[in-house]
Amino acid sequence: MAPGTGTRQNAPDTSGPPFLKALTLALILALQSLWASSPFTIIEKGILADSLVVETIIKKYCDHSPLYGQAAGIGRDAGVEISQATLSSSVLKAGELLTGVVAAMKAELLAGEYIQTDETTVPVQSNRTKGKNHQAYLWEYSVPGSLVIYDFQMGRAREGPTNFLAPFGGRLQSDGYAAYGKTGGHRGAL
Repeated sequence: MAPGTGTRQNAPDTSGPPFLKALTLALILALQSLWASSPFTIIEKGILADSLVVETIIKKYCDHSPLYGQAAGIGRDAGVEISQATLSSSVLKAGELLTGVVAAMKAELLAGEYIQTDETTVPVQSNRTKGKNHQAYLWEYSVPGSLVIYDFQMGRAREGPTNFLAPFGGRLQSDGYAAYGKTGGHRGAL
């Protein structure tokens, strides 16, 4: 941020995945809406200003800057020691504010006639695999040119898509992975 202005000197990197840009924009719009309607703060009685929380999220998801690096940068640039745990808690709290937005998007997606889906691996630090990353999965459910919902699962088991798609009655297009076999799409899979 430019000193004393509360604004970014550089625009966020736009080369990242579209869902991260959409998530960041949704968060900013949701927060602006809440700020306009009430004396709202992201973290009630928190030590971080809302602008720093939003800046942290933009740097994490658009600029790919890890929280430990951001904490070190704040200490170096502003002379203020903020722990990685404090930044992490602020990101999680901001994410909780989007729960209703995501639920509404999911309901709209599942009420439709057609969904595309795929999964990809995500390395995650876990107690399950000490000393190395655990291979978790991010399941993507979307309608081309419209809604996209991501569902994080620690494994690739059928329960993830089965639970997510339980109320879906339309056509499901996937890569043929067996976990999708008898999942949702009561009118048939593509």
